[in-house]
Amino acid sequence: KLKDDENFIKYFKMMKMGLPVGAVKNAMVKDGKDPKVIELDPEKSLSQHEAEMDSEEDDDKEAIEVANVPKRRRKKLDWKPIGKEMVDKASIWGDMSSYNLDLDMEEFDTLFVAQASPDQKKKKTPNKDTPKKKKASVQVISGKRGMNCGISLARVKVDFGIIADAIMNLKENVVTNEQLPVLKECLPDKDERFGLQQYLKKSGGSVEELCEAEKYMVAMLGVDNAAAKFDALVLKGNFATRRNEIIDTAKAVETACDDVKLSLRLKKLLAIILKIGNQLNHGGSEAHAFTMQSLLKLNQSKAFDRKTSILHYLVMLVKRNDESLLNFKDDISSIVPAEKISYSQQVLDELRKLEKELTALEKVAQAETEKIKAAKSGASSAGLMGMTVNELAGQKSSLKTSDGTTHYDKAVLKSELALTPIGRFSIDAKAALEETKSYALKTQEKFDAVLKYFGENATLTPIQFFSTLSMFCRAFDKALEDVLKEEKKKAREARLQKMREEKEKEAERKKKLKEEGKDDAGGNANADKVPPLGAGVVTPKQRGKKLQASRRASTMTSTPSAFGL
Repeated sequence: KLKDDENFIKYFKMMKMGLPVGAVKNAMVKDGKDPKVIELDPEKSLSQHEAEMDSEEDDDKEAIEVANVPKRRRKKLDWKPIGKEMVDKASIWGDMSSYNLDLDMEEFDTLFVAQASPDQKKKKTPNKDTPKKKKASVQVISGKRGMNCGISLARVKVDFGIIADAIMNLKENVVTNEQLPVLKECLPDKDERFGLQQYLKKSGGSVEELCEAEKYMVAMLGVDNAAAKFDALVLKGNFATRRNEIIDTAKAVETACDDVKLSLRLKKLLAIILKIGNQLNHGGSEAHAFTMQSLLKLNQSKAFDRKTSILHYLVMLVKRNDESLLNFKDDISSIVPAEKISYSQQVLDELRKLEKELTALEKVAQAETEKIKAAKSGASSAGLMGMTVNELAGQKSSLKTSDGTTHYDKAVLKSELALTPIGRFSIDAKAALEETKSYALKTQEKFDAVLKYFGENATLTPIQFFSTLSMFCRAFDKALEDVLKEEKKKAREARLQKMREEKEKEAERKKKLKEEGKDDAGGNANADKVPPLGAGVVTPKQRGKKLQASRRASTMTSTPSAFGL
């Protein structure tokens, strides 16, 4: 068995201990053993594997011969047969064997069988003289790293040799700025570099059997200081964006500082709050100022009706005295973006990070300048040796401390640094960063002055100070909304009450007139009554009665009375 073979036993033990396949193969290459043996079955001997390989070759020959026989393609009927054991003799299928049918096979073959045409393009058969192209697989690095890097590199549609040349010479726009960090992650580490170098010696420089990740690593082996150059290109690509973000962030804080300090309406409002607070705390020592955090307490303290807060009362008081103060938040609207800014992280820490990265980039630029100087014929260091200390101090140089003494490690003239694109960028970026740093520090000083202006603790951060003011503005708006709703509610109730009172007065007046028998105009209450239906019409019977009454009256008038005699 291979695992017991004295030539390979230690390598199979390494595999059993969990070492990566690539590491085991590296050890085999180092010992002069064939690394492919580790991929064979350890339960079989080396002679068995050789015999199987010979057998596979014979099988391949037979397969080739069978493949050369012309094939006949026949049309198929897609049906579902019934098993013989399921067919009863009494069924419709029982006597089918007695039914004879003569088939014209020539006609049948013409319709349903197709012979492979000799002119048809044949499949290529493997040629002994043409070696098979082996599938690339991970040879040196770990399988997991090979897979991860392979996935990342598949998105980069640029030849690895071109990428290596671009990094070596710090060329831009060969790959995107987003792809640079990915390519940097796929750079070989110390162990991978050693393994790849050993593999190249063994294979004579051939990389055909390597996976894509390993091919990329091989291409990058010749790039000196590759990681630093990747960082330099990344910084060059995103420096302007990062610097502008720092400036915009600092500008937001600066604007908020100016607004809160110059707002007269905010100042008047705080004066009213101070007066209300001293009135509420009457009997104690009078306060002359309060922290911004105290503003959030106004909404928590309630009056004895348990509905009206001090903040509600403040809104009502402002509304009665100076309605313009209700819109004080319009003066300090800039605190909304400022309340989300962590100035120390988003500005100061980012500036320090940029400064550190720019220092590393400057070292890369100096190295490139040294290459150009070395390549130029007649280059001499005599000019530098004749410089004074002050002249050296004015040059773009890297400092080195030795035994407590700081001196210039390499003196590079500023004009010489500008010989390369990366060097010119280094000069311009350093000047721009100094300007940005100065602006950020001035903004910090302006915020410190605001804290002092409001009497706040000097340790407060912009996010703490401005978020407190922003929360007060939102609470003030909510209180204003509550007050306006309450006023509308009271106004509506007042209108309804007035309507009820007017209605009651009208009913009382009408009742009084009715009792006096007068109408609304002061006349008889019955004067305008409408006569009943038929009133004023004289019937024949009524006319006869009136005629009889009239005759009796005339008779009595013409007859002398007995008492008149």
